[in-house]
Amino acid sequence: MIPTKELVYADTVHRVGASVPPVYADLVHAEREMWQLARAGLARLGVAWIDTLPSLASRANSSERPYLADWNGHPNAAGNAAIAEAVASFLAAQSGASSGRLGSE
Repeated sequence: MIPTKELVYADTVHRVGASVPPVYADLVHAEREMWQLARAGLARLGVAWIDTLPSLASRANSSERPYLADWNGHPNAAGNAAIAEAVASFLAAQSGASSGRLGSE
């Protein structure tokens, strides 16, 4: 699951005490709720999913920012690398599963 740029930077924005417009706070709140519902639904169905938010958010404070500092919400090369690392980590953890079926995180 790939979150929006706004959600990736939400904790950083909060931590530094930046003033944000109410629409930003509403968007982040709504996205968090949506992901919570999506994860619960996928778990109920036994569908495997990969949460890329931790990998992307860990880069939000580094020199390897996962997005450009503009309006574009698509990940840049560092963001795509973070997503790939999350996928590779998930697959590596699942490779030992005897059933051969991917599990839910």
